[in-house]
Amino acid sequence: MTTDKQKKANKKNSKQSTGPKTSTGKSKSSQNALKHGLFASSLVINTGDGAESMDEYQELHQALMDDRKPVGVLETLLVEKIACSYWKKRRVLKYESGVILGKSHDFKSSMIASHLDTSLNFLTPDKPAPKKLKHFNYTDHIEDDEFDSQIALLVSLRKDDCNLTSINKAVIYVCYHHIQAKVDLLTEDDLQQSIEFIKKLSSENKEVIRKKVYDEEVEIYLEMKEVREWETRFDHASRIRCLPDEDDLNKISKYEAGLENSIFKNLSVLMTLQKNRQKLSSGEVEANE
Repeated sequence: MTTDKQKKANKKNSKQSTGPKTSTGKSKSSQNALKHGLFASSLVINTGDGAESMDEYQELHQALMDDRKPVGVLETLLVEKIACSYWKKRRVLKYESGVILGKSHDFKSSMIASHLDTSLNFLTPDKPAPKKLKHFNYTDHIEDDEFDSQIALLVSLRKDDCNLTSINKAVIYVCYHHIQAKVDLLTEDDLQQSIEFIKKLSSENKEVIRKKVYDEEVEIYLEMKEVREWETRFDHASRIRCLPDEDDLNKISKYEAGLENSIFKNLSVLMTLQKNRQKLSSGEVEANE
């Protein structure tokens, strides 16, 4: 509960800060909301998956304010209307990207399901059965450098005189299959122990390990190749099928055109006001002279 002493202190403090008192101060204070965006709180979506950044809108609004240098409420409101239209246009582009990504994901899922469906194999008996992947998924993206590294690894393993201790995959293979190291907890000691184990092996036993590692890495390479070829086929098909529907495209185009018209219309009005104001100011100066 607030005591009488606290009430008196609060009353005294409130009298010390009552906002601007001069006409100039009040005029400046009245522009604060306009300078920072009168419509910002209702324009910027700050919840849900499509949450937007108030800071980004404020940066856009401030950049336009700095560029157009409005004077008075009307010019400032015109600048904000331009900012609002630009912000909505940005949202349209994000929506369009989201539609395309969504259709792309759905299309890819349906293509993968169709590719893996063996129930219709009797229609194309010569078609090879779809490969079931062990190390990857058909939705994976394998970069060129990752694929090239796998090829380089196979080239090294194909050499009869390859040094297994210098090939990380061979050292790890020995860790898992010969020194019983824990799969997810390999330590430097495990790796060193594996290297020492390899060094003590006979040439025949080293060759056995080399071949087993090579066979495993060939399997990984073939899956990589399959996934990359699949992605190429999908990309070709998706360029046409993953565009927004014609009805959606028409709506998006009309909405974007409306925003463009709003931007240029408000900009034109703003420039006319500013030109007239400058003429009037210049005329007043001449009259005073």
